[in-house]
Amino acid sequence: MDVDPLAFRLFDPQVAIGPGRTLNAWGPVYESETGTREVRRLRIGGTRPSGSTPDRWTAVAAHVAALMKPTWGIERIRVTEIGLGDGSFQVLFDGTPKSALAVYDAIALPSLQKIAAARSMTPGYSCKDCKIAGCCGTIEEFEGFLGQRSPGEGTRSVSARDIEVYETCAAQWHMDMSCHLPKERFSGPASDRGRLVHHWIATAHARSQKCSRSDIGDFDEANSFTSTLSAEEYSEVRDYLSRHVDTCPLGEGIQLISTEAPLYGYDKTADVVIASEPDAVYVDTNGALVIRETKTTTRELPKDNREAFDRFFAVPWLLNLFGSGYRGPYHADSGRLELEVISKDESRLYSWDLHDSGVLRMARAEVRLRAKSWHRDTTWAASPGNHCGWCPVRRWCPDAHAGEGYGAHDDELSAGLTGESVN
Repeated sequence: MDVDPLAFRLFDPQVAIGPGRTLNAWGPVYESETGTREVRRLRIGGTRPSGSTPDRWTAVAAHVAALMKPTWGIERIRVTEIGLGDGSFQVLFDGTPKSALAVYDAIALPSLQKIAAARSMTPGYSCKDCKIAGCCGTIEEFEGFLGQRSPGEGTRSVSARDIEVYETCAAQWHMDMSCHLPKERFSGPASDRGRLVHHWIATAHARSQKCSRSDIGDFDEANSFTSTLSAEEYSEVRDYLSRHVDTCPLGEGIQLISTEAPLYGYDKTADVVIASEPDAVYVDTNGALVIRETKTTTRELPKDNREAFDRFFAVPWLLNLFGSGYRGPYHADSGRLELEVISKDESRLYSWDLHDSGVLRMARAEVRLRAKSWHRDTTWAASPGNHCGWCPVRRWCPDAHAGEGYGAHDDELSAGLTGESVN
């Protein structure tokens, strides 16, 4: 259907839906003299495929547009989507104000009622945008985790992976992790290998039973546990999975708490939400809380705990959880961090006790030093190098021209910035 010329009216319309409650549609609103009102969803990249029925955002946007004052003279409501990166365009909703209200009642209202009636909260990476993050009872208190003496420029969320990306290129972290700009996927064998191994282990551990030799048979053997891997993927990582069997933590008397479950805390002094995702958390037969992290590598395994500590930033980061008071859902008195490093030929387990005050001081110092620049940064300058060749947000980088001389794709580097795979 044709649309008469539209004139811009305002950004981010909102309507009152009850005492102290408003409903917002984030986007610009346009109107025509002939009674058409249009809300546009802007995407930085391109439009995304839409279903046969409007999604919840579209239903809310249409509803807000239909109720905006003045309502007289408005006969047609449209919700459209525009891709700013490629100029793509699609119509998400086109109907009368009455039909917009009906779509809202059918698609969006049930979800909003659940939100309004909810009595529980789920912490997440977006807690940094919440005004009550500092006093929310569902977020662990990790006071002093980052070791910084004062808040930064604004509330942020950070993980060990964030710090590693930042150390490689601050601009990449800002564009990818903070601005969430559309990105291209660059990965090599090392990155894919780590992802497949972690997926298999997490799925296998969800059975709450110890991984066994019989799990690692040929792909078409009846007892083989292949998870959702294809025959090619399974063949690629089978040797690594065989090595994991040697150090699998599960067994009789082990109480598995979680596998790859996000864990969030709040450092009030730094005003930062701390994000972690341990590969496994369990209680051993002695009642000790154990955090298990798994890494894969094609390099030689660390020869001792000290080398493992220096090589994998996840070690001091997770140790700092203990140092900041984390004791799990059962508040265990004892605990340890385990690091499982797997190559094609062998696996090795490294362990640190949470009662080792010297180790905890080292972990705290390591996190403090490596988080210092990230915490204070407000410019996010690019650092051109070989990593420019696989940077997922390179096309958005204002200094992309400086990285044109680079481009070597180092699979181990792109996998984890330190030569190791990450989950």
